[in-house]
Amino acid sequence: MTNAEQRELVREIIHRQTTQPAPPLRLFFTRPAGCGKTFVQQLAMDLYNRYSNTGNNTAYNAFVI
Repeated sequence: MTNAEQRELVREIIHRQTTQPAPPLRLFFTRPAGCGKTFVQQLAMDLYNRYSNTGNNTAYNAFVI
């Protein structure tokens, strides 16, 4: 379950992935422990990879460095 801010980010990611060309989306999370930063990061990567037009080309998939 996502809160309002997380849903807004989800909508933005889907919009950018389905509207071309879209500028890169760079995220920086700063919140206290236990607020859902990792959940949102994993959700953002999943959405990016799901809605990406790169097909199965893993070289362009989102990942954490």
